[in-house]
Amino acid sequence: MPKKRFTGNEDRARIAIVAAMQKRVKWTEVVAQLEAAGYPKRSVESVRNRHRRWQKADATRPESKNMCRICGLPQRGHVCGGVNAQ
Repeated sequence: MPKKRFTGNEDRARIAIVAAMQKRVKWTEVVAQLEAAGYPKRSVESVRNRHRRWQKADATRPESKNMCRICGLPQRGHVCGGVNAQ
């Protein structure tokens, strides 16, 4: 069974859920909330790793050669706000 890619809407939902948690992120709750919102079932590890890769890319965002064709932001760790992709 092929892995499903994370969509921009799913990434935005994950970021909002993690931001709403005050001090400690409980990844099982994040996964449960994403599933309740209708996103594909994913393992705790995959959601946590996706979030940490996004944080690392966001923190170390140098000038990039690879830019998004839609919004113009660097592509590494990018969640495009220009399209409602699914």
